[in-house]
Amino acid sequence: MTSEHRRNSAEDKEPDDRGRRRLVPFAQQIGRALVVGAGLTLAIACVATWFPNSWWRFWLLQHLRPQIAVASIFLVPMLLWLRCRKTFAVAALPALLNLIVLAPFFFGGSEGESAFSVTHVNVDRDKVGALDYATQFGSDIIFLQEIQPDLDSQLVAAMPEYQIVESNPEPDTRGSAMLVHKEWDGRIVGSEILQLNNYHRPLISATIEVDDHIVTLVSFHAIRPFAKDTIGSHGQEIQRLSAWAVEQEHPVVIVGDFNSTPWSSGVAPLRDEGLVVSMHGHGIQPTWPASAPSLLRIPIDICLHSPELTTTSRSIGEDVGSDHKPVHLEFGFASS
Repeated sequence: MTSEHRRNSAEDKEPDDRGRRRLVPFAQQIGRALVVGAGLTLAIACVATWFPNSWWRFWLLQHLRPQIAVASIFLVPMLLWLRCRKTFAVAALPALLNLIVLAPFFFGGSEGESAFSVTHVNVDRDKVGALDYATQFGSDIIFLQEIQPDLDSQLVAAMPEYQIVESNPEPDTRGSAMLVHKEWDGRIVGSEILQLNNYHRPLISATIEVDDHIVTLVSFHAIRPFAKDTIGSHGQEIQRLSAWAVEQEHPVVIVGDFNSTPWSSGVAPLRDEGLVVSMHGHGIQPTWPASAPSLLRIPIDICLHSPELTTTSRSIGEDVGSDHKPVHLEFGFASS
């Protein structure tokens, strides 16, 4: 190739090289703008979770604190790396406060000997497979929710190791049942179908005696708070449950489908009365929707109990065909 040909070839390539050099800064600016936009969105989302009662959509957003936390772990350092100092300052503080709210779920778990165990399963109306799975834990007590008449008739055959304490099937999602293991060392002192004022879902309540301690348990199922009106009804249900818990003579365990996360304002009335969130120290254990990846689920099947009790073990089960994952808990008694 002659020198003239090489010169012409180089001249032909120069426009392409200049175009590429112009595209690189442009792409960097677009990337920077996207990260800044995401950082500002993150900051707004974090702030909104602190004002759940100002707008019903903020009330729903507060349940996504773990997802917001994961996003902040990636975005906030990226803002610092890109030297977006102003956006970093705006996003970092709300993100830090959000992480502080979630911190108790990872630290300070209780240890000690378990006195009794409870498994909660939302069977999603007619999932017979959920009954088989519920027995695999071998828990002392099993609470089942969304029990319909057809499924209720199969409890004895599907769960031969257990005896029914209370069963209240309903044709919709309000049905529930309580069973105890036939070889359990504890004792059922009494049980009832509980109606809290005008609360539209009958609840199962039972008082048990174990290791010379008496405890009252309740299987709770809240209304789905997916709109402004139902959020108000959900709050009233929790308020009634909180008032009931205060009136009890013995320590209480409340477990079930709260349709609300344990850190949310929806559960605040129970926390304000001194009840302990069982998930503290055991990590965030998301249960709904069961078919979604863990990062996209939220923990709405939860448990709170009196401070006289401790949660010595807590875990969620496998996908049993329901839209909720089961929850298995073991309880001990706090040292006096």
